[in-house]
Amino acid sequence: MPPAARAPAHVQYHRALQHPSETRHLDIAIVGAGAIGSRIAAHLAQQGTSCTLVDGWPEHVAALNRDGLRLQRAGREERFAVEAFGYDDLSPGRFGMVLLAVRSDATRAAMPVVRQLLDDDGFVVSCQNGLNEEEIAEAIGPERTLGCSMIF
Repeated sequence: MPPAARAPAHVQYHRALQHPSETRHLDIAIVGAGAIGSRIAAHLAQQGTSCTLVDGWPEHVAALNRDGLRLQRAGREERFAVEAFGYDDLSPGRFGMVLLAVRSDATRAAMPVVRQLLDDDGFVVSCQNGLNEEEIAEAIGPERTLGCSMIF
């Protein structure tokens, strides 16, 4: 299909996210496997949607691959197997959606990693504590940058 006849990538993903069974086919990376990124990964796993965690701390990546994620809430605990990689361990252009979950002060340093991970039509969703969309847009492009608010 010619590019002009296709909906923009973020529109395609928005449509797919309205139908959870279709999200299982998305290539999603979460850059930053701390509290926010890990929580998002656990929620996606609960829905049967796979994602890849990407983090700059090798020991944390090894622990995630060995032990998985543990989500505790309402007096119960769930464990999820995850796939985690270091910043330099993935082939370029693999993901259509990158959920950015690094600390605000690490945004600029994460941009080369994010740029490398995105496919040609991919986009970034800032899932950070802070308003970093302008900084992301400078590096990735405003048409490929989305913000969000989360309440857990």
